[in-house]
Amino acid sequence: MLKKQFGDRLVVMAFPCNQFGAQEPKSNAAIREFCERRGFRGVVMKKCKVNGGGASPVFDFLKVKSNTGGIMWNFYKYVVSPDGKQVRRFTTQDTPAAMAPHIAETLRRWDEDAER
Repeated sequence: MLKKQFGDRLVVMAFPCNQFGAQEPKSNAAIREFCERRGFRGVVMKKCKVNGGGASPVFDFLKVKSNTGGIMWNFYKYVVSPDGKQVRRFTTQDTPAAMAPHIAETLRRWDEDAER
């Protein structure tokens, strides 16, 4: 839905994590194959930690920039502006439809800043 609405302006990345109820015990290749079978068309990264010691630097950045702290469960989502200055976190309960207005606003601001 979001990819259809925003096209190439939106990059969706999945970061599998096994820190929550051991829900991602499989290999990176098996996870990628599962995502492809389910129709996911984004980028599937290698499995990583999102909290605690050894957490991915990507998630350290996301948590700091969004001022939200630790990740409590799988399927948290972040919208990051193209320059990385704006970051907003969405939780497991937030649907893509709920995220769409924020994505549109982020891209609108980015376009306005680029015109200046």
